[in-house]
Amino acid sequence: MLTNDLAQELYEYGQTLKVIDAHEHFISEPFHVKQHLSFFDYLAYSKHDLASAGSPDAYAPQPTSEEEAVQLFVRIKPYWQHIKYGSYSRPALLAIKKFHDCDDFTEESIIKIGKELNASNKPGLYDEIFDMCKIEKILNQNVLNDEKTFEDKRFCYGIVCENDYGARLNKFFKKYPKGSYDDFLDCFKADMDAELSLGAVLQKFFPDVFICPPDERAARAAFEDMRLSSEKDVKPAPVLSSTIAHERIRQCAKHGIVVAIHTGVWGNTPRLSPKYLFDVMDTHMKDGPVFDVYHMGIPYVRECAYLGKNYPSVNLNLCWSHNVSEQMTRSAIGEWLDIVPVNKVFGFGGDVCTLPQHVWGQLHHALQNLAEAFAHRIHIGRMDKDYAKQVMKLWMYENPKRVYRL
Repeated sequence: MLTNDLAQELYEYGQTLKVIDAHEHFISEPFHVKQHLSFFDYLAYSKHDLASAGSPDAYAPQPTSEEEAVQLFVRIKPYWQHIKYGSYSRPALLAIKKFHDCDDFTEESIIKIGKELNASNKPGLYDEIFDMCKIEKILNQNVLNDEKTFEDKRFCYGIVCENDYGARLNKFFKKYPKGSYDDFLDCFKADMDAELSLGAVLQKFFPDVFICPPDERAARAAFEDMRLSSEKDVKPAPVLSSTIAHERIRQCAKHGIVVAIHTGVWGNTPRLSPKYLFDVMDTHMKDGPVFDVYHMGIPYVRECAYLGKNYPSVNLNLCWSHNVSEQMTRSAIGEWLDIVPVNKVFGFGGDVCTLPQHVWGQLHHALQNLAEAFAHRIHIGRMDKDYAKQVMKLWMYENPKRVYRL
């Protein structure tokens, strides 16, 4: 239930729009249909809240039978009561109401949910749910297995983040014990060519790799130190990782693929602040890369807003933000409408690994949140209803489609 008729009207309008899902981590349908599913699949992000609440079973193995699912739920149930009205849990509750006619996870409902999930988990499920969502394209980064491109052309391939490049560097040293820094860069460029041949549309980064300023001379020295080390699987010096990451941005610019950067919440959140990206934008102003900055930088939504305001090449992505905190996102939308041109924002990305039904929940959570934010904006006289609908269409479809040239 939305707070007023205007918000309800905007939400209903949002459901008529075609959607570009601007961030997911999905596995392919042929792999998905091999999985045994349970209620626990719906708790993708809620598992982290369960852990925060103290549950020792928050990251338990996926149940492989109805009996295991019930046993797991009994153990986590006391902790579920502490988190079920949190923002992480909202899309799951929306989805189980839509697809299973259940209002909550209980000992009885999880059996029904598990049976129905497994009964529907067959070829054609992705089309059924994603068509229901009106999702035309999905910007995808599969992190669960070795699949990169899918037969389903709805999915657009994104290159996953490598963090500090340690695995790549150590693999290079094992293959080329006498290889130089320039040899490494040649391999790095060849790898980009291989990714492009698969249809890559983006390369993902995390901002902490940019905390140390790039320095090619220092990076070359660190490369040699790493090559000559007697230790196995040496962690690269921050200046080496940073300099390599900046080179990767230049490659993205050269080949016309988008530089996507996670910002904000996860682990040591301050290290993932968008504040580290201002120097990155200044450094690459002349290189011409296009940036897609994820997750509103939550909780650093204002720093993120000014990346979008100050740099023409920067686009801001609300993917996952509604799920992290609907209230913070809703409030920030009002501020962003003050600050950021509306042609620079992407309104939705589910950011989940499995269950297309969960994506439906994520999408409707986002549409409700956008509707509430825009209805408030109309109420205070800062936009009219037609303009709100225009902006919703830009954010849900036209902006990501244009920027990614889909």
